[in-house]
Amino acid sequence: MTIFFDGYIPNQIKEKGEGQKELERLLQKLQEDPDDSLLLLCVGEAFYERGQYRKAKEYFRKAYNNRNINLEIIASIYLNYAICLMELGEFEAALIILLEGQEQYPQYTDLWYLSGFSCYKMGRLSTARTYLLHCLELGEAPEEFTSNYGVGSFRVYYLLAKVDEALEDDMGAIEAYINSVTLQAGFKKAFYPLVKLVLKREQNKIKANEVLEQHFSGPTIDTMAAIGDAWFNQGEYYLSLKWIGKVLSKQPDNKDMLLLQGQCWARMGQYQEAINNFSRLYSTNLKNEAFTEGCLCHWALGEHDKVDELLDMWQESKGNGVSYAYRLLQQAIVGEAPQLLPKDVLPGFYVLIEKILVMGIGNLEARVLSLLGAVPNERPSQRLGKILWLHGDWDMAAHELIGCMNEGKIDAQGCLVLGRICLRQKLYEEAEQLIHSALVMNAVYPDAYLSLAKLYLTQAEEALAQSKQVFVHNEILERYHKKVYEVFKQFASY
Repeated sequence: MTIFFDGYIPNQIKEKGEGQKELERLLQKLQEDPDDSLLLLCVGEAFYERGQYRKAKEYFRKAYNNRNINLEIIASIYLNYAICLMELGEFEAALIILLEGQEQYPQYTDLWYLSGFSCYKMGRLSTARTYLLHCLELGEAPEEFTSNYGVGSFRVYYLLAKVDEALEDDMGAIEAYINSVTLQAGFKKAFYPLVKLVLKREQNKIKANEVLEQHFSGPTIDTMAAIGDAWFNQGEYYLSLKWIGKVLSKQPDNKDMLLLQGQCWARMGQYQEAINNFSRLYSTNLKNEAFTEGCLCHWALGEHDKVDELLDMWQESKGNGVSYAYRLLQQAIVGEAPQLLPKDVLPGFYVLIEKILVMGIGNLEARVLSLLGAVPNERPSQRLGKILWLHGDWDMAAHELIGCMNEGKIDAQGCLVLGRICLRQKLYEEAEQLIHSALVMNAVYPDAYLSLAKLYLTQAEEALAQSKQVFVHNEILERYHKKVYEVFKQFASY
């Protein structure tokens, strides 16, 4: 399923979905009694878990319309119907259902939480804050309701922080993130934006880290691990190592931290130190990640015989399908590259290309691209183009996506990525055409509308800047220039 609202998944939907036979049994029973609200709810959940949201919506709607005041499941009908509508982007309709549910079940915290999220997504920030603050007053939902732990505590603070960020209240957001992680020390999702926001505010990574050390002067193991992970995700590997070291000083055999420490060393180009960490994990439950990183470190050092040894160990330990892609790359490096490969190697190759791009081992990138070309009809690859874009290789991404466009196999996201590349290169006319093409393919594509707005704001800002040079001290132009520039700054970081 898609976790589309910041980690909230009610337990009732989080559980493993029904099998196909069970779904067929439910549908058969529903034919016997098509107005049974419980059966309608169960069928809706089964379709939802399969990602068939429109089908799920149909059954949730029927359950909602057929709800009986004596049924104990009415609260779940309100909840699940609203969640399904939100998954489809129908936040206004979801809010109507949630508000009705609040009237019937005023103590059901989840309904207030999701109302706050709906308002946040629709830009009604003040109303969102009101709902979320009420969640804190209510606390966790009573036991008789299907609920997700945290909607009356740490998850609310996390969403409040998001709202405060949208309101440009950085200090309020920082405080809310800290409250979130104080209540739930291992809630990594809140540490990522917290570190990013403190870094933005301090504009100096050393000072930002000092602020975190002041806020968390006596941190738990989970807190130190989460901050280390957050700095790693910011690409600040030296600071990540500082927090990882604090964890390992207390727990020398912490496998997650040993892996993260090795990944930091690898991304800093200290491959031998990284290998020392990964070698301690080859027989653990983190073996696959350790093998993927370990092989790359040995390749970076030119130790091809060591790669062979690792691949043999990986195979003996019944590694995942990615190991086959690594084996093929090793074959291409030390021998002759295969001329033809089946499509089932693609998932492994895409994991491999992302790892190579992250670690910056450029001499391997061309070899993997050549191997991708050995899979019939795979190049040009839209998936590859998007991966290259995400990792900053815009020229190669454009080359790949233009090839996809010429062959008529590009989607809305691919068009948008090309449009953004053109925008970066100040090819405004081409950017506008590509973004419009994305909107033709997907008329409800928020990222495309935001990119189009950024394009127009960029053009307006440049035009106003030029006008100021021509009409010096023109107060009207200066006022509009200031307004457009302020709006432009908001989009510049998007």
